[in-house]
Amino acid sequence: MHQEQVIAAPHAAGPAGLVTGSSAIVVRATSPVLVGRSAELRALVDVASQPPAVVLLEGEAGIGKSRLVQELLQQPELRRHWAAVGWCQPLREPFPYGPIVDALGNAAEQLDRLQRAGRTLNPVVGALRPLLDEIADQLPPMPESLGDARAERHRMFRAIRELLSTCGPTLLVVEDLHWADEGTRDVLNFLVAQPADNVCVLATYRPEEPAAVPLTGAHRQGPGTTSAVIRLAPLDEGHVSRLTAALVGEPDVSSDFAGRLFHRTAGIPFVVEETLHALRDPAGAVRSTGSAAESLLDSVEVPTLLRQGMADRLDRLSPEAVLVAQAAAVLAVPASAALVGAVADLSEMDTDEGIVAALRAGVLVEASPNRYGFRHALARQAVYDALDGPYRRGLHARAASVLRGEPELPLVQIAKHLRAAEQIGEWLATAERAAAAAHDNGDSALACELLLELIDEPTISGDQVNRVARSLGAYALGMVGSGGMIATLGQLLEDPRLTGPTRGELRFHRGLLALRRSGSLDAGRADLEQAVAQMADSNPASALLGMSVLAVAQFGETPAREAERWLPKVARGIQETADLAVRFSASANHMHTLIQLGDPDGLNLAADLPERAADAEERRALTRAHANVADACGWVGYFRPARRFLRISRELADAGGGVPYVCSVSDATGAHLDWWTGQWQGLSQRSEDLLERYIDVQIVADELSLVLASLAIAAGEWDSALTRLDRPGLRSAAESCAPMVISAAAARARLHLSRDEVAEAVLAVRGAISLARRKGVWVWAAELLPVAVEAFCRSGDVPAARVLVDSYGSGIVGRSAPLAHAGLLHGLGILHSYSGESRAAVARLTAAADAYAALPAPYDAALAAERAVVVRGADAAHELGPLAETFTALGATRDAARCQHALRGHGNVVRSRRGRRGYGDELSPREKDVARLLARGHSNREIAEVLFLSPRTVEHHVARVLHKSGARSRADLRES
Repeated sequence: MHQEQVIAAPHAAGPAGLVTGSSAIVVRATSPVLVGRSAELRALVDVASQPPAVVLLEGEAGIGKSRLVQELLQQPELRRHWAAVGWCQPLREPFPYGPIVDALGNAAEQLDRLQRAGRTLNPVVGALRPLLDEIADQLPPMPESLGDARAERHRMFRAIRELLSTCGPTLLVVEDLHWADEGTRDVLNFLVAQPADNVCVLATYRPEEPAAVPLTGAHRQGPGTTSAVIRLAPLDEGHVSRLTAALVGEPDVSSDFAGRLFHRTAGIPFVVEETLHALRDPAGAVRSTGSAAESLLDSVEVPTLLRQGMADRLDRLSPEAVLVAQAAAVLAVPASAALVGAVADLSEMDTDEGIVAALRAGVLVEASPNRYGFRHALARQAVYDALDGPYRRGLHARAASVLRGEPELPLVQIAKHLRAAEQIGEWLATAERAAAAAHDNGDSALACELLLELIDEPTISGDQVNRVARSLGAYALGMVGSGGMIATLGQLLEDPRLTGPTRGELRFHRGLLALRRSGSLDAGRADLEQAVAQMADSNPASALLGMSVLAVAQFGETPAREAERWLPKVARGIQETADLAVRFSASANHMHTLIQLGDPDGLNLAADLPERAADAEERRALTRAHANVADACGWVGYFRPARRFLRISRELADAGGGVPYVCSVSDATGAHLDWWTGQWQGLSQRSEDLLERYIDVQIVADELSLVLASLAIAAGEWDSALTRLDRPGLRSAAESCAPMVISAAAARARLHLSRDEVAEAVLAVRGAISLARRKGVWVWAAELLPVAVEAFCRSGDVPAARVLVDSYGSGIVGRSAPLAHAGLLHGLGILHSYSGESRAAVARLTAAADAYAALPAPYDAALAAERAVVVRGADAAHELGPLAETFTALGATRDAARCQHALRGHGNVVRSRRGRRGYGDELSPREKDVARLLARGHSNREIAEVLFLSPRTVEHHVARVLHKSGARSRADLRES
């Protein structure tokens, strides 16, 4: 028998005081854990513990009613209850009182206990002897016949109630009441109307079944009866993910897989379970992302139980309703009654009657107002697979014809129907148009999917192959995840049908995709150089774009001068081209490189970028240009211009210029700008969400991980920060871009210095300094310089710090990079402080703080100002209080604690500007810091180290946190 497990959700009071539930999760009994939502179970326990009671448990097939009942019976509150459970069966002629007989036939143990206690049964219970063979010898003698069938029936009902009443606390469960015979319903009505004081009646049923009315008549309840109606709903996407993890035993379920599984199964637990069981490698599948996850789930056949269940429902439908269901299965997406009827070739009246019948039978659902489809993809697939080939082709042909008459042509749907109808010529033309439309709408992945189907078609002509291949390469650039497409383009390059110019374009596109991925930078540049040579005469526009990418200096460890040699050619090409889309695209890379190198011409050129475009292609190119300029401005410290360019890019994207990849870069740039400019409120969660969404875009995931690591360091969450910084793209420029690696090294060194791990900090900065020297671009070391000087000086190697400052200062002369110049002041101030030049140190550090504040970069400004106060000594110690508040407002817990610790060391009392206040049952700011670190699993010693507190003080704070939060232990706090 199929076993299920429930997870309940909050419930609310329903009509007439009934308790109604919202939803529940069901998994097989093999699932090792319950996945939250215990409120419904709690509601059941509460009702069952207060007899007389009646509970109606409603939910569609596979939703978890039976498992919820099983979970109920295991609750400690019901351990003294007798569970009398019976099942209704889907038989043409159900056995009279079948589930009641099943339930009462297991009363032998209860009757033995009564006999040992010297108690006797009411003689009327003897009327049950003919029904209950298993316990007949334990029942009183059969009473004499009454000679009246109705009287005999009433006596039997009383006998059932008396037996239940005598057996102590009892839970009478009738499963699948929708299949019950009339006699069983009458017994339940009798027990509900004239309840036994010790009995709770629980009935489960499916509302979609024809006989779904739970109890006949008015369902009148006896006085004092506790009642509840609990309706179980499907899982949401988050719970599907947690259920999947529990069933498969694999904690790392990708959001892509969980999302696609949710949409494929509609969150119905049994369907989720069966789908997972049908996968060949569930543990590997649940980690898949993007198209791989979709392909794995699309390949799953409809489980036998689901297929048979749908066939049974169709058998009960009228011919019109079956035609409606088949048309809906062919259409594949929720459709209007008119569209369904046209494909089914039915009149309006027959269509409406068929839809109503299909809805009542649970075959179709109203997915949105006046749009009809299937509950989940597997239900649709079951109906579709049952269609005979010729009939199925005819329905697809009719669907394509009908959809051509829609006001807004659904080209993708029409193309799919044409292919299924084997109208290949029309399909080829329509699919190309559909792909272009999908790309224009920002769905590059769908566009590529459609084009790949065309290329695989044996009858496609050579001209079409080349045209489609060029479009495929261009559309692939808009995709978020590009790894699979790099391999696909590589395979396509071997296709003998391609011409030389087409191969050049494909190699160009593959090179661009390769530059986005870890470990493929050299291959990407090699592809681009070869492509530029191939396209110089046949496609000068693409050759210009290729050169503009080769001129980008940030990628890899190749010296920047190798990239810069392309800049003059790119500048000439931009001036010579009349194609605005090409000009904007090439300018996007050109301006990005100039700005990132600190060339003032870059920002001057960017000032002339228009904010609007005439057509979709120009708009996409202009969107990317503004996004690239925003990114470059951020790295060199032009934060206010970066915000403006980012805003324009997003507005262009919203106006139809959005490409998923460009949007992902913009989102990462926005998060990094928030870090630089001190906009930290909610930044950690936003960055986490973005990282989950863009985990397959390596350079974007690297930047978001850097932001999260930086936030963690400021908060004293060092282990989390180290994990974030351990990505290959944040350790080696060969895997990513140099500015990111240098910035990550600065973050890593800052973390080590916070933990007094000076040798490790020196090691971290040496590699980054070497990278900056090799690249020949010192403006990228703006964040590195101050922490590197600190590391060298604390290690006793002041000469190395001085050499670094000299090299850095020479390297940024004449460079338009405000962050780099502020960093130089900061580094010089630290160097002077270690060299005993206090006056010069204070002057440099104060100037650095002012320079940072002007950007604005409030965190760096506060760090520089704090260092100036420390150099000035006790006379300036009072200034640490406001700085501590600045750090606290930012969310820099560790830095605030350091200032407060130093203030206490000078004999000052640490007080807020608003004065002290009593927090009562609320956590104080310090207690909140302790609670956050406790929740991350930190020990008392680690918390003391982060917050500059004594272990004894931390113990007091921990005790207060646990008391105020109501947590019994640290583990409870971590789980909350």
